[in-house]
Amino acid sequence: MSAAVLRRVIDHAPIRDSTYLVLLILAHESDTCGASGPTIATIAGRSRLSERQTQRVLRKLESKGQLFVVRCRRDFGRGNGIGQGYAYYVTSGLNRDQMLDTLRTHPLLKHVKHSPERDVAKIVERQL
Repeated sequence: MSAAVLRRVIDHAPIRDSTYLVLLILAHESDTCGASGPTIATIAGRSRLSERQTQRVLRKLESKGQLFVVRCRRDFGRGNGIGQGYAYYVTSGLNRDQMLDTLRTHPLLKHVKHSPERDVAKIVERQL
């Protein structure tokens, strides 16, 4: 758990209701960079939402620029490394430079094809 990420969400997230709850759960699960890798079932169970509703909420958070989602190997955070999963980067309260730094240096993203500059530009555009 990262207290700093949790504090960023509490202080800066411009959202409410179940969307806010899911973002708090992801912040609670995150490392110091804001990355976490819980399954949809885990998030749904903790938020008391259905798995389908949880998926809708995650897409909504991503569309509002509060979350950056990366498809990755399942061994992020736990598991046996078999299969695919998702990593969620909580971007609430981060400025452009902080997001770029995170997306350039986080170990999970070394093996993922992406352009940090393009990704951050999309996130910043969605936050406005």
